[in-house]
Amino acid sequence: SSGINAEWPLRPGDTLTLKYSSQYEAHIDPFSAFNRNERKRKYTNLNSAERVVLNLSKMILGDKRARVGVFFYTLFLHLLTFVVLYKFAVSEDCVHLSDCNEKFEAHMQHFHPGGGP
Repeated sequence: SSGINAEWPLRPGDTLTLKYSSQYEAHIDPFSAFNRNERKRKYTNLNSAERVVLNLSKMILGDKRARVGVFFYTLFLHLLTFVVLYKFAVSEDCVHLSDCNEKFEAHMQHFHPGGGP
């Protein structure tokens, strides 16, 4: 509830009065003061790594271009990971599985005769 009667005829200077009246009431509101003090107290209780994460996330979430940039960066990293994993899956080293099996059997017979460890 603002301290200004809404039935007053508004003159050009009254909008300024309304603006500063709401700011004044918000400033003296005990709940907003308590909220500010609690936020400040919680922020000072954070360790430095948590402060960095909090400030970085506020910066990223507060700017549309930063959010879009992080989205495409994450998308790029995922695509790069998939391409690298796919490349390893179909590379020449893994295509010849029979050769790998033969080497494994030769190792087992040479170092572990009789099938024991």
